[in-house]
Amino acid sequence: MERFKSVKSLGDKTIKPLSERAIHWTYNIESVAVIVKHLCGNMILRWIDFLTSDGEKGYRNRDEEFIDDISLKPELTIVWEKGWKTLIDIYSRKKLFSWNILTDASEFFHTP
Repeated sequence: MERFKSVKSLGDKTIKPLSERAIHWTYNIESVAVIVKHLCGNMILRWIDFLTSDGEKGYRNRDEEFIDDISLKPELTIVWEKGWKTLIDIYSRKKLFSWNILTDASEFFHTP
């Protein structure tokens, strides 16, 4: 979990000083707003039902993640936090099941 927290902290520190204009700036890459939307989509996709399904899920509109339609920085923060909340909530089950993220996923609910 410490590694996840470290990565989130790095992202938080990167996003915090950005202006509303800066979150939309691009130069041969996607804007910060689009990258955050896509990361959120990936975190939700990868962590929801990760023990029983894999790959794209019907509720995800991946193409929409690449549309820069976040207009305000607070919206960006909400999207950023939503993805991380999903990951952290799932990982927090570790305490209930003594689960290690490197453990075989099939053992997730069977660990004493």
